[in-house]
Amino acid sequence: MKKKHLSFLAISLLSSCVIFSSLHAGGREYDELKEAKNTKDAQKQFNSYPVEKQIDIYLFGLKYVEPDDSSAKKFLVYDGKRKIPTIIQRVQDTNEEFDKAYLMEVVALIDKDCNCVSEDQKAILYQVGLSLKDRWHRSRFQQAFEELNK
Repeated sequence: MKKKHLSFLAISLLSSCVIFSSLHAGGREYDELKEAKNTKDAQKQFNSYPVEKQIDIYLFGLKYVEPDDSSAKKFLVYDGKRKIPTIIQRVQDTNEEFDKAYLMEVVALIDKDCNCVSEDQKAILYQVGLSLKDRWHRSRFQQAFEELNK
């Protein structure tokens, strides 16, 4: 009888995780990536998604996984020059200061390889940084912005 209850509990927990993942942007795709056989397959799957969805997956791992999972960052940075406009647009459009700060780090990391963030884009990002209210997020954003300008 105990085994039956444990099995039911395990199935219930697993299904609640699946339901939880599907409630948040990028959750279902995050789960799919975790099922990949290896890193190469995960990278290929990640690259098949539009850049907006790639951003969602990255942020999902940071916001809803314990401990934080930033493993999608390396996938998001790959072919970053092409993704920069979309990522910067997301930094501008989102109301979430958490998202702004972590995506600014991605922008700085991409730019380190391609030196492809324009002065106009930097000016936009500078203004975004000034608008952040939360001290922790503002500090994180500003550190990444300083890296961008090195």
